[in-house]
Amino acid sequence: FQSRAIILEQSMQEKVFTGAVLIVTVLLCIGMPKISNKLKPESPFTQEFAEGIVEEVLEEDLSPDPVVQGKFRGTQKLRIKILEGKYKNQVFEVYNTLSSLHSNFAYKGLKAVFTLRESGEKTSVWLYNLKRGTHVFVLAGLFFAALILLGRSQGLKSALGLVFTCVLIVTVLIPALFAGFPPVPVSIGLVSVMTIVSFILIGGFTRKTYTAIAGTVSGITIAGIISVAVSYSAQR
Repeated sequence: FQSRAIILEQSMQEKVFTGAVLIVTVLLCIGMPKISNKLKPESPFTQEFAEGIVEEVLEEDLSPDPVVQGKFRGTQKLRIKILEGKYKNQVFEVYNTLSSLHSNFAYKGLKAVFTLRESGEKTSVWLYNLKRGTHVFVLAGLFFAALILLGRSQGLKSALGLVFTCVLIVTVLIPALFAGFPPVPVSIGLVSVMTIVSFILIGGFTRKTYTAIAGTVSGITIAGIISVAVSYSAQR
């Protein structure tokens, strides 16, 4: 009976911990963008990335790429409409240059990400990249569906651990580095938190989990200390 009670207690602890991680993840997604915007230093560039759609290809002067089959080189003159942000519903005529480094072929109806940069009273616009958000979300959905389908409850916990890790990197680590916080201590601290949360979600509150956490965090800390020492010695 005592062993059964211990198992039930551990199961309850794991459920409470999983719920807490889920709540913290949601709160980070909601609250941290507002905080990170305040911490972010002022950019010297007044530019914006926004989704837009190609309404018409006005002109184009293209030739087949001599190296990569199916690609083109040359220029296109486009009429595009911005779909979000400060310039929403505004129409611009832009040039799209296709080369060996930038080969985003545009056509009528193409949705893409455009860069808009202000210079005085003039706004320069160019096609930055293709919009691949839908494809990324579909692949991520398939990955998490397979993870949960094959792993059941463990797969669900693993998925939560991955989401928590990604959210912590995007909402805390990257903004902290851009805000000028010391990179090594911040990275060690946040990676340690990610390790503890992920290991407990997957392994539960067991001695093996604690041992694995101790070993991983120690390795991360030692690697960070070595990197600082090497960097400092190289500057002298």
